[in-house]
Amino acid sequence: MFKKSLLAASIILTTAGASAAVLDNASSSGNTSVYGVEYIANEATGVVVPTVNVTLGAQYSVGDIVSITLSGADIDLTNSVPAGNFTAATTETLVLGLLSTSASTATFRVTAASGDHSAATNVVAFSGFKATAASLVDGGTTSFTYAAETSTGIDIDSASTNTYKILKGVEEYVAKHAASTDKFDATVSTGSLRTNFGTGVYADTTLVSFPGYTLLAGEADYASHVATAVTTSKVTVMGDFSFLDTNGDGKIDATDAITNPIVKTGAAASVAWATDLQSVVITGPAAFTDAGVIVTAANAAGDTTIIDQTFTSSTELTYPAKTGTGKKTTALTSGEWDLDGSSAKTNFMPFGAEYAQSITVTNSGSVEGAITVDLFFNGTKYTKTLTATSSAKSVTNISLEVAAFAAESGVDGNAQVTITTNAPSIKVEAVYYHKSSADRVLVPTSNT
Repeated sequence: MFKKSLLAASIILTTAGASAAVLDNASSSGNTSVYGVEYIANEATGVVVPTVNVTLGAQYSVGDIVSITLSGADIDLTNSVPAGNFTAATTETLVLGLLSTSASTATFRVTAASGDHSAATNVVAFSGFKATAASLVDGGTTSFTYAAETSTGIDIDSASTNTYKILKGVEEYVAKHAASTDKFDATVSTGSLRTNFGTGVYADTTLVSFPGYTLLAGEADYASHVATAVTTSKVTVMGDFSFLDTNGDGKIDATDAITNPIVKTGAAASVAWATDLQSVVITGPAAFTDAGVIVTAANAAGDTTIIDQTFTSSTELTYPAKTGTGKKTTALTSGEWDLDGSSAKTNFMPFGAEYAQSITVTNSGSVEGAITVDLFFNGTKYTKTLTATSSAKSVTNISLEVAAFAAESGVDGNAQVTITTNAPSIKVEAVYYHKSSADRVLVPTSNT
């Protein structure tokens, strides 16, 4: 017969033996250690896992088994030297001998023990672990789990506190943190023949920032595992700025109608045009926050015809890594210059003696507008404001005037044609006729 007295004694013993180890990050004051994935990417000899202090909550005996498991990363079996070093609260002793190590777990056996290890501040410091750099990824967390059992397989010192998030990988630079904090957003005035952004408005600004990762609550930088400072930073704002070369010498400088069309702003250290005039390069300081450029695209004299377009930016950071140097790049949208009128573009229209063209401008609105034609041929742009205007609620045939303009410009072959009307509600249709074959082809035209 099962005696109630034995059952009561068993409950007392079980309760007295209930305990739980408590884990702590020795190197980050209880916080998760944050490392930069870019910084440690080239580490061939493994990445040091911070020492974890385990405050014991049970009495240990010779033969007990202790295991340490890393999840979220692989133990570097070549470069790790796992060890567990005991610090006694008073006179206790505890010696751990390493039995085996796998990619996820190091197993120890208690080889000597005395005293009650559940007394306060009996601590085992587990060190010597390294993780493979390849297993440490952006956004990944690495947890350190402590487990102990008697030589007969009974769990001891077990509770939810036995698992501790020790490491977190973050992308320090660019891809997640870069942003166009101010984008080009001006509207080109078609009423002023695209010579300004509205009465008295001639300039627009774009800014880019990449401040890096911001630590969250419960996180701390893992010393020597995050980049200390950016070495160089650069933003390239891409767009067609060739219209600012008003004297046609292939450069934008003080000899042009707008003598200083680009200036740095924010934290930018310097700005410069690319040689092909298809981008602006902004060189920034190490702390690259809201660095950008102001582009003056027009002036009161109306010396330029602004190109409506979209802009993108590419960013580049160079920084010291744990081994060597690293570089990160990303792409951003940086706004647009749109029209307050209408624009249409056909990517293919043949000119010359063998061809005739039919180009019509349909105005379904109530506003009359001037018509400007841009021809792009063999790397050169030709622009003309036509004599014809787009009258309200009418169809205007500009075929002959465009053909004459192409001929006087020396356009003899395939050209791209852009037609801008200083009025809304415009639709352009284009057809070309091959005289010898009598073929008529409707050319696809994008209307905006």
